[in-house]
Amino acid sequence: MRKRVFIDAGHNPTGTFNTGAAANGITEQDVVFDVALEMGRLLEGDFDVKLSRPTKETVLGMNNVSAINARWQMANEWLADIFISIHVNAGSGTGFETFFFDAGPANTRSVQSNALSRAITDNFIKATGLRDRGVKPDTRTNLGAIGVLRQTTMPATLVELAFIDSPRANPDVGLLMHFRNEMAEALAKGVYAYFGMEMGDDDTTISPSTETTPNTESEPETPTRQVFNTIQEVPDWARPTIEKLVAAEALQGNGGGNLDLCKVMLRVFTVLDMMGVFNREYESGSYAGYTSNTADTTDDSTDQPTRLIPEPTRPPPITPQALTTSQPQTPIPRPHNQDEWSLTDFEMEALCKMVWAEARGEDDHGQRLVVHVILNRMADPTFPNKLLEVLFQRNAFSPVRDGAFNRATPDEGIRRNVLLALSEPDQARGATFFRTIKGADDVPEGKWSHERNLTRLLDYGKHRFYR
Repeated sequence: MRKRVFIDAGHNPTGTFNTGAAANGITEQDVVFDVALEMGRLLEGDFDVKLSRPTKETVLGMNNVSAINARWQMANEWLADIFISIHVNAGSGTGFETFFFDAGPANTRSVQSNALSRAITDNFIKATGLRDRGVKPDTRTNLGAIGVLRQTTMPATLVELAFIDSPRANPDVGLLMHFRNEMAEALAKGVYAYFGMEMGDDDTTISPSTETTPNTESEPETPTRQVFNTIQEVPDWARPTIEKLVAAEALQGNGGGNLDLCKVMLRVFTVLDMMGVFNREYESGSYAGYTSNTADTTDDSTDQPTRLIPEPTRPPPITPQALTTSQPQTPIPRPHNQDEWSLTDFEMEALCKMVWAEARGEDDHGQRLVVHVILNRMADPTFPNKLLEVLFQRNAFSPVRDGAFNRATPDEGIRRNVLLALSEPDQARGATFFRTIKGADDVPEGKWSHERNLTRLLDYGKHRFYR
């Protein structure tokens, strides 16, 4: 029997009563409606889903009190198996948190509410990298202060996605503006995890244990290793490389007819192929092929991958022909603070969207230069050291201000260039700034406000780079 999931988009529409917080040009009621609607869409294949606000115009109750009561009454009457109320925080903080009604370890509903809150929190933090403010019992009064948690009869949680009024140096506002669907997916994965399932499973008969004791500590999670066994299963961005290796009989899989490749291996092979390593090896007749061995590979969410092939010669730094300045051609030492960058899928998508917004008209090298500027900022102590904080830093990137970032649709070419930039030395000569120098957005020489305080390094394509 399918489980019933009740999703409450907190508050009522703008212009009515019981509306939510507002700051930075966005409103709580609109954010949580979008997240709830997408979350419901993601869950409806395996669960029965009911939304408290099925349309953005839906108004619940006649006043503040009845608006709250209508939500838990609806869930109780529907006999929901779990209840999730979605909100955003306010108070100029940062991070994600969940609440549950705590009636003590002897209360089954409280124990399961704690488990539900923990499953959602773990998946959300893993996806977004946002600060974990914790799973919190609602004990501000003897009866609990949050009505929808106290009055529901099923396991229930209230989530605070992020701070709508957070300083722009924090990623909260950027997430609420531009990543609502991704936040919905993280919440949906938490629901699947609570029921002992994974996204896409059709077995809804598994129920969470009622014997679990409350746990406020996050337990280490064993990552699931995603495996690609056939060329058809390989993502588009890696398929040309894998087809080449299979056709050359250089990729033999596990010996049983399956490729047995994890995402790490796909990324490694793709980057090496883009560097021309396989072409060079084929020409010299020295490539011995790769046989999959599960014990020798790692999931991309944990340790760095085992190097399969001796490190190839890196591409040369920017050539004099690519420069239009008289800057010295000696390569600047790589300023990045690490040789490998570990990004979540969430962060990778954000980086690809920024490259699309800033450099979709540039060639491969021009797109990678933009990535290197972003990485250089992460390594520079005068900038934030987290990717999302760099991208959403106030007035840092014009696509965030003008909405181009939100409209971005990065293609496979951009994704491949981002992967390559993440694995190569800095090619931007330490640049931490760039601006447009050709086209409608061009700024006359000396008129850019930052220019007088920066050192001009190089021009490439439509961009000028500085440090």
